[in-house]
Amino acid sequence: MEEAPATTHDGPSPGASPTPRRRLGGLASFGIALALFLAGLVGGWPFTTDAPQDAAKRDRVLGNIHERLAQPAWDQLRHILRNNLLAYASLVAGAVTAGVLTSIELLVLGAWVTVATLRDPSSQLLPPALLAALLVPHGIFEMAAFLIGAGAGLRGGGLFYDYLMSGTLPSQAELSPVRRQAVAGALLCVAAGFVEVFGTPIFIRHFLP
Repeated sequence: MEEAPATTHDGPSPGASPTPRRRLGGLASFGIALALFLAGLVGGWPFTTDAPQDAAKRDRVLGNIHERLAQPAWDQLRHILRNNLLAYASLVAGAVTAGVLTSIELLVLGAWVTVATLRDPSSQLLPPALLAALLVPHGIFEMAAFLIGAGAGLRGGGLFYDYLMSGTLPSQAELSPVRRQAVAGALLCVAAGFVEVFGTPIFIRHFLP
């Protein structure tokens, strides 16, 4: 009596684990966040104008900088941390909109940096070296923190979208990298505040008239 040939099939066996879904990685999420921010940065340029050089206005702007340097450092730090962490939390919380809110905020943030900082009439009155001293030291940390947090919002948004589509909650293995990224960005955001309050004045004083 001949044995029946074994049957074969291409699908997974009943007890096999499902194929892991591809997820947005930390570096990829940072790259997407950077691209959105740069798009906003460029998009804000048409809404700016060249400011005429005005000695009186320039003196008032410089006076405002001197007044800021004279303010108590810890008061400044509380104000800066409150504003920055609220903005940071909003970028991360965009995950509950499947990353849509995070993407919009990145575009708006880029446009705001162009309109209200780089091309602001007051900024155009300052010498380039002084403007760089005002923005670059803490800005590197601050923008990196925001992009990392936005990346966490985009990664979390992908998980939330999958949950909406499938009804299956993400696993701890999927959530843990997003949490770590969000915490790392928050710590960098705090560091940016300290640099702005205690580091930036050191650079500014070298270029103030």
